[in-house]
Amino acid sequence: MAKQEKKAIFTKSLVDQVYEHLLNRIINNELYYGDNLKIKDISEKLGISTMPVREAIKRLEYDRIVEIKPRSSCHIRTPDATEIAQIYEVREGLEKMAINLFLSNYDASLLKTLHKITQDMESVNSITSDAARSRKAMELDQGFHAELCRLSCNDYIIHYHRQLCLHLNMAAVHAKSYASLKEEYFHSHSEILQCLESRSADAIQKLDIHFNNVWAILNQNTQKEEAQTLK
Repeated sequence: MAKQEKKAIFTKSLVDQVYEHLLNRIINNELYYGDNLKIKDISEKLGISTMPVREAIKRLEYDRIVEIKPRSSCHIRTPDATEIAQIYEVREGLEKMAINLFLSNYDASLLKTLHKITQDMESVNSITSDAARSRKAMELDQGFHAELCRLSCNDYIIHYHRQLCLHLNMAAVHAKSYASLKEEYFHSHSEILQCLESRSADAIQKLDIHFNNVWAILNQNTQKEEAQTLK
């Protein structure tokens, strides 16, 4: 009995590790919308049996991150325009909540990471390679918004923001929006930080403008894609 319990605990731990491994690959944009997840390939790469990989993928299906078709394939779900809009609404709400909590329990020392991220954003345009510049901008943007939530010191806000980001492939978002926002990229984030430094509730307004700009561009691109499809 003791051996069975020990084996169950170990198996559960391994499933958790595989689950986190796959989540991190999605968050870091190593996996994209529509990508297939092949259980055998993953297990071979990780040097483990297929069972924990299969269980981890079932958890991803439960989280609505992947879609499994019996006797066919498993792939990362592609959210439609309505779902992306809903994700943005909730994500913006969580970040506004985080800002309010931070301003209510102000601690300037918590802004150090945001300072570093914003400084790095200012130098992004000096990167000569278009692909490298876009990738770095995307990474910094993800880091900035995740850090906003960490300012709340609320584990639930941090957790649910991370879950939302799993459904919102930032590589796809940036591919559609970065070119249009490039000139405002540093300034829009810097303005939010400046408001936080001065303990100003205007940070909420600046965040609102930032999200509205991104969403307007995504909407325009979606409409163009739909128009091209109909031709």
